[in-house]
Amino acid sequence: MRLLVTLDYIIIAGIAEEKGLYQHYGVSLPSLAFKTLLQNFARFLHIVNGVGHIIVESSTADRLLTEEYYRLMFAGGKFMNAKGFQDVLKDITFYEKSKLNEGLQVVDFIANPISRMICNLTPFKPLGFADSPYPSILAQKIYKGPTNDPYEYGVRKVMI
Repeated sequence: MRLLVTLDYIIIAGIAEEKGLYQHYGVSLPSLAFKTLLQNFARFLHIVNGVGHIIVESSTADRLLTEEYYRLMFAGGKFMNAKGFQDVLKDITFYEKSKLNEGLQVVDFIANPISRMICNLTPFKPLGFADSPYPSILAQKIYKGPTNDPYEYGVRKVMI
């Protein structure tokens, strides 16, 4: 737990609720959440004058996520044009879960609890930490952007 408090990191997330998603938007849950995450990440990189590499845990959605990545790179998105994405996103790589990529393992500790917190679901409680401050620790790490608004810059939820 101390590691999550002392490390210097920020959380940027894209969350899409599954209920009726495909029927209303014509897209799958993984590609909509990924698109939202990429847009937030690209905005963050522009704000901090950085560049980023996309690393994804391989799954059955690899093709959909690759298509979404290149769609943003060539057509742009809600917050920026294609050149904006091309300036800050450098590549996309998929790793098999069995390869035990350290970055993806850390994300496992963050993604589910953040999603649960934002969607008002039962909080994640790590075993042995019944009264854990885990959700509040993660909430403090959400990127708030130049306007101090975590739901504009750090976590965006697509609602139906």
